[in-house]
Amino acid sequence: MHMPFNFKRAILFGLLWWLIAFITISILMFLPWFRDVELRWNIAWFVLETPLTLLWAKAYFKTDAPHIIKGVKLAVTALVVSVILDAIISVSLFIHSYQEFFGNWVMYIGYLIFFVLTIYAGGEFDATYTKEEDNVTSN
Repeated sequence: MHMPFNFKRAILFGLLWWLIAFITISILMFLPWFRDVELRWNIAWFVLETPLTLLWAKAYFKTDAPHIIKGVKLAVTALVVSVILDAIISVSLFIHSYQEFFGNWVMYIGYLIFFVLTIYAGGEFDATYTKEEDNVTSN
């Protein structure tokens, strides 16, 4: 079974996901309760990241038939885009040290959450999509 995957669309998905994450984290960092307490805004981001990732992936798979393999490809593509944008923009504007930025283990938790949930979305939505397709063809 051949499943075409639209890499251009996946790159755009990754770019827009990075922008959503960048804006959300920037807002969290400067809210009075989170300011100067990195752990608080990291936890808040992880809590927000879960529904945002699932909703964003669901939007992606609305126009592209979902499949767990597509979820893996989407997750990898989006993460590569995110790492590149973080290296170019986040490090140069805010941290000024690749070692400090990419040495922060908490960031990898966010990457892992995104990776797992995007793959899950491809598989979970695949089951829903397939079920709907089976109902249509059996009627």
